[in-house]
Amino acid sequence: MNIFQEGFLARILASGSVGDDLFFLCIKPIAVILCCVVIPYLLGSVSSAIIVSKVLFRDDIRRYGSGNAGATNMYRTFGARGAIPTVVGDVLKSALAVISGGLCCGFWSTGGFSFFPDDPSLFILSIGANPIVVGTYLAGAFCILGHVFPVFYRFKGGKGVLSSFVVSLMLNLWLALVLFLVFVIVVAFTRYVSLGSSVGAALYPVFLTPLFQAMFGGAYPPVALVLFAFFIAAVIIFKHIPNIKRIMNHEESKFYFRRKPKIDEFETEDDDGGK
Repeated sequence: MNIFQEGFLARILASGSVGDDLFFLCIKPIAVILCCVVIPYLLGSVSSAIIVSKVLFRDDIRRYGSGNAGATNMYRTFGARGAIPTVVGDVLKSALAVISGGLCCGFWSTGGFSFFPDDPSLFILSIGANPIVVGTYLAGAFCILGHVFPVFYRFKGGKGVLSSFVVSLMLNLWLALVLFLVFVIVVAFTRYVSLGSSVGAALYPVFLTPLFQAMFGGAYPPVALVLFAFFIAAVIIFKHIPNIKRIMNHEESKFYFRRKPKIDEFETEDDDGGK
């Protein structure tokens, strides 16, 4: 087991006698808060859409379309030239956030980048007794919170779908790919990115129920994963409530790849529900 599996925090704690040493008693919560909360949240708060729109187009994406600082609104407004670097930036910040939590608390303790941990005993997680085992999930959650409520932009950000997907992809590869397939199918049939995002998010915790786990021959998932799935579902569905209402009223704009950018148009297009 190397430091990437254990996490540098576990290695530091194992290298000395913890006992009642004030240093060791203090370094654990400080390291967890810094690497799993503060750094991921600040990374998430960096809005790629706003930065790209200002650097490449000398404008603010929030002035156009739905006003959402996300990749879908960037594509509708500035085309692929604006959407691609936005996606790259959001992917990088989400990945770095998970890596920050993993390096601190270890990837192995949460199952690494696989669907489930190899050690069955790790399915029984006690968050109160051993909080460092949820380091990567905690870091991912705060990165998503930063993206949705960025401190640098008056807490008005994107809808967290892309960030949620990247974090899920790193922590639970196969489950994330299944959810992405659901997203693609829904969008392909309805052309509503917001609907595909909402359905995929809602199914995240559903796929972790004993019924679905039995179908795929799996065991009960870690508590951290279940809580993370419900967190993602709650955040994404909450952010898409206006879109869902517009779909029900047949007022939601549909998404098409071959569409001329609307940089010169100021009418509101509200289906920004992908990112």
